[in-house]
Formats: sequence, C-alpha cells, structure tokens
Amino acid sequence: MTSIPLSSVDTASRPIVCTLGGGLEAIQARVTDWQQVIGRSTGRRPVDGGVVLTYDHDEAVAADLGRLAVAEYACCSFFEFTLTVGPDGMAFAVAAPPEASAVVTAMFGSYG
Repeated sequence: MTSIPLSSVDTASRPIVCTLGGGLEAIQARVTDWQQVIGRSTGRRPVDGGVVLTYDHDEAVAADLGRLAVAEYACCSFFEFTLTVGPDGMAFAVAAPPEASAVVTAMFGSYG
C-alpha cells in the first residue's frame, strides 16, 4: 500500500480534550466499538503523528470506521482520520498532535 498523506491542517492548535457525554459507560462503549473494528485490521504501521491500520476490502468495516471516526471527531476534534480504499485493500490513518500521542496509542496502537 502507498503512504497515506495526512492533512497539513495545524492540529497543534486544537485543544486535547474529550467532550463525550454520557459518563464512563459511554466511554467504555466507544472503546469497545473501536476495539472490535481495530481487531479486524490486517496490519499496522506508524506514520508522522499517528498510525495507519490496514484492512482487506470489507464494506462493513469501512462503514464501521466511518461511523466511529465521525462520532470520535465530534467529541475529540484533535484527531484526524483518513480512510483510503485502493487495489490492495483499505488503509485507515489516525493522526493527532504530539501531546495526544498517549491517547492515540491507547486507542489505536503504536504511535510513530
């Protein structure tokens, strides 16, 4: 798979906060949802500011990644998500400012 260009948007200016409502149960449910879709990845590699997860072509996985990325961005706007579909499968890139590296690692695995 080719490299995934991440946006040149200045993520450093975004505050590292999570505004997810619903308390601990909502957070646990979101983490469980992410773990389920991340568990279906076929590979992982670090990139500047984040990680890229790779997947086989799978419409259900693409839908889950899109749904979760939109929901996550709504409460944690410091993340940047990119889904690429190509001849070798799908690549899902997650990036964040360096101050959020622990969050990226906790949710998605190795950070660059």
